[in-house]
Amino acid sequence: MSKTTEDEGSFFINASNSYVFKDINIGYTDKGYESEFIYWTDNNDDKKKHIKLKGMLNSARLIDGKFYILSNYDDEYLSIKVLDPNNNKIISDKRIPNKQIYFIEGNEKDAFKELDSDTIALALTDTVNQNEESKILLINKSNLKKKKKKITINQKSFSPTQIELLHDGNIAIPSSEGKAKVLIYDKNFKLIKSFVMKDTKRRTISPKHSIL
Repeated sequence: MSKTTEDEGSFFINASNSYVFKDINIGYTDKGYESEFIYWTDNNDDKKKHIKLKGMLNSARLIDGKFYILSNYDDEYLSIKVLDPNNNKIISDKRIPNKQIYFIEGNEKDAFKELDSDTIALALTDTVNQNEESKILLINKSNLKKKKKKITINQKSFSPTQIELLHDGNIAIPSSEGKAKVLIYDKNFKLIKSFVMKDTKRRTISPKHSIL
């Protein structure tokens, strides 16, 4: 792991299949903002692999044996990088159109998730001007291109923090602003209903959440 660190910190740690993985946000160096992505198998933590990447890492998912890593480059743009753990190489890197204002809210790792075999979903908020409506981007998993379908969240001050697939096939998206409001969509992202969570201290939901 790099020793030339400034403002070093970790925003997420996750486990999937046989892997454990985390980020180390190094901070600003002479090459700009840099981070390291670190991963290992859960029965072999003495042989960690790592790779240095540009930008701040927000989230990562292990999908079909490869890591899909979401990064924020100095608040200029987002990108999704695909890392092949077999050779520790980035095999794809795609910028995500965001008008330089749409970013993941805070460091909400659950706002970046695989929806189905073809699609990754990404929940974004206007964190710069804070006056544009939040939205969900649907991204083609094979080429990382944004799909034509647009999902705009027409709810004032709604900052999505999570995308959760429910046991009935619907999709739940909670907000971090004010009361913990939750939007429920069907699989085609048609809004079915919305409600405020009874437990206001709880900001995350699961596929079998009792109040759905």
